Amino acid sequence: MGSQEVGKLKLSQFLVRLGGRCPNRSSRQRERHNRDSDAGELLRRAPWFNSVRLPMGTSCAAEFSCVECKYRLNYHAESATMINLRSLRTFVMTAEMGGLGRACTRLNLSQPAASRQIQALEAELGVALFEHIGRGLRLTSHGEDLLQRSRQLLTLSELLTEHAQALRSGQTGTLKVGATPQIIANLIAPFLPGQRRDHPGVDVQLIEGGDSQQRTRLERGEVHLTIMPLGGGGASYRLLAPVHALAVMLKTHPLARCKVIEVSELTKHPLLLLQRGYGSRAWFDAECESAQVKPPVLVESTTAHTLTELAAVGHGIAVVPSTSVVRDTLRAVPIVHRGTSVGRWVGVCWNPRRGLPSYAKLFVDELLAHAKRAFPGSALIKRAPPLPKPSEPAT
Repeated sequence: MGSQEVGKLKLSQFLVRLGGRCPNRSSRQRERHNRDSDAGELLRRAPWFNSVRLPMGTSCAAEFSCVECKYRLNYHAESATMINLRSLRTFVMTAEMGGLGRACTRLNLSQPAASRQIQALEAELGVALFEHIGRGLRLTSHGEDLLQRSRQLLTLSELLTEHAQALRSGQTGTLKVGATPQIIANLIAPFLPGQRRDHPGVDVQLIEGGDSQQRTRLERGEVHLTIMPLGGGGASYRLLAPVHALAVMLKTHPLARCKVIEVSELTKHPLLLLQRGYGSRAWFDAECESAQVKPPVLVESTTAHTLTELAAVGHGIAVVPSTSVVRDTLRAVPIVHRGTSVGRWVGVCWNPRRGLPSYAKLFVDELLAHAKRAFPGSALIKRAPPLPKPSEPAT
């Protein structure tokens, strides 16, 4: 038996020993039960113990030390503060229609049922809402004060229901999407204005990072979707497009005349690389290892833009993914190893073990349609050997 069950057992035994109702016991009895019971000691340590007071109108003292009463009041506190919305609606309708009969007609209720609802609400709130004037009803001062607040509460309840329906239909919610800086800047950013216009209730939060970071975030449930190279297994996906590794250099560079550049030839020149953890860096490192060459690295950066700007002033050759923006003054040449392109297909990925909101599925469909028209870097890889296309998963 766990510690929680033991505590519950002690507590129940303690309350049985107390017996009867608290107001009927003498202060000496209450003091003895509080002092001697192990369960009482457990209760006295609770944060609410010394702050609980009896409700107005009870026969007990204004502030009491009886463990049983404090336990019972705390135990029933949640249910005691639950307002029945049906009773509240009946109260508002009765006040607005000026009588119980007309309110019952509008609410399709019998008069005894409506009367019971109002009486229950009065008991719950602890105040009288109506007073009888002849054969009619009139709001009390408390009732007038609570009427407007009741209307507001019913309006909020309706809004809550509408919001829940919107969540189910995919109309509203928060969508967390992870991607590299290049994908965010050159694919997602142009897509977002139309997405916001068509789905104003969906808040898209973008989380930047390398491919290895995105994979970890997806596994931990920190994001709904990631846009990353396929491979490694474990993730469901929809294919987006191929991404190739490019060598970006000044147009005056001797290698700028090549249609494609072999890894073995490229590594004879000073290089500007993304930091490890980014897909294009991992692909390039793997091909360098396969070719048994060690690239001379001048700079490592977290953004492709930094590398291409350095290449624009002649400070080395930048190795970046084809999703990067390349200036007109620069030349981007696809990198190959033994005639095979260096790169991977990327996809929109999600964790199949976690539920995907319906608005996330809409986001994927619309992003794929956008990518077919305007995936970044398509013009830069026209002369690159095609990458093997992974099989599209069954949907």
